[in-house]
Amino acid sequence: MIYLLAYLAFGVPVVIAGALVGVVGLEAVCVGYGIVVIALAGIAFTLRMRRAA
Repeated sequence: MIYLLAYLAFGVPVVIAGALVGVVGLEAVCVGYGIVVIALAGIAFTLRMRRAA
């Protein structure tokens, strides 16, 4: 089950990004993808620090 979740976690965003390249362009998709990854990392960090305190 964990392998399925890991596969989906990495595969689904890439497929969505690939579909968006034709619509908005590669540069916009890369910037948007980066912003989402940074935002999710910030949320994970905040939740981790709250749990540790």
